[in-house]
Amino acid sequence: MKHLIKKILREESYWQTTDDDKWNSLEKDLRHVVERLIERHKDNFGGDQYEVMGAIEQVLEGMFQKVDR
Repeated sequence: MKHLIKKILREESYWQTTDDDKWNSLEKDLRHVVERLIERHKDNFGGDQYEVMGAIEQVLEGMFQKVDR
């Protein structure tokens, strides 16, 4: 029984690590892309990175329709 519990716990923690890894990887990639976008466009927004982030948010909202569920 003890062996079975250890096996289940190993499988559960393996799944969690993989799930965290995919989110961490996505965050890393997104951060890289957003930082490049900010640097490229901040002069067009008065040198303010928060203005660029607001513009990015507006663009993303316009790209994807909101669907009622």
